[in-house]
Amino acid sequence: MIKYGEVWKSVVAYIWRTQGLEPVEEAGKDEEDGEDGEVQETEIRDKRPAYEFTAQQTKAFEQIRVAAFAMTAEDTDYEGSMADSEASGEASSEAGGETGGETENRMASANVSPGQRSAHKDDIDELEARVLDFFIALLDHDIGDNEYQNALYSGLAVLGIQAEHGWHSALAYTPVLSAIVTVARMFVLSKAKRARARQRRGGGRGAISTRCGTWCGGL
Repeated sequence: MIKYGEVWKSVVAYIWRTQGLEPVEEAGKDEEDGEDGEVQETEIRDKRPAYEFTAQQTKAFEQIRVAAFAMTAEDTDYEGSMADSEASGEASSEAGGETGGETENRMASANVSPGQRSAHKDDIDELEARVLDFFIALLDHDIGDNEYQNALYSGLAVLGIQAEHGWHSALAYTPVLSAIVTVARMFVLSKAKRARARQRRGGGRGAISTRCGTWCGGL
């Protein structure tokens, strides 16, 4: 499953790094093609395939940015305090050992309060929820007559390119598609579980199964 997850990470990394670039199609509208009608390399350098986010995807992507950048400064302080505590523990061990009780006391006296630990966990949960929303939004995209307007499909096309030349064979590429489909189903289940948990906390009842069917789409 870790190997399958790496495929999704590769797609998201591609989207994250290219989303802010100018699309190739728009960049080349007023430019002339090179010899034999081929677009010159200089015309596509530092540009991205012309995929387009839906309104839902744009909103989810921006929420990821906000949640991720908000965690940066807080994580620096949190990890710095934990590192100081661990360094103190290592020094104590080298000096003659540290009992279990001493370890607990050291962690309790570290510059990380219970409130900070709780806030750190909440921030991670918030970021995971935003990432999950973006994944679901990628899956919930009507491709119409141009599948490459879908960012997920665009990423999959890029993963089909061989480093040396040409495209991966169907035999080599099938595990990539299997990873996308398998993990996508897990995203849907995770989304339904989170929705059910919120519903229970709110004391209401809703059609979770109907929502799951909508999220599943053509999976």
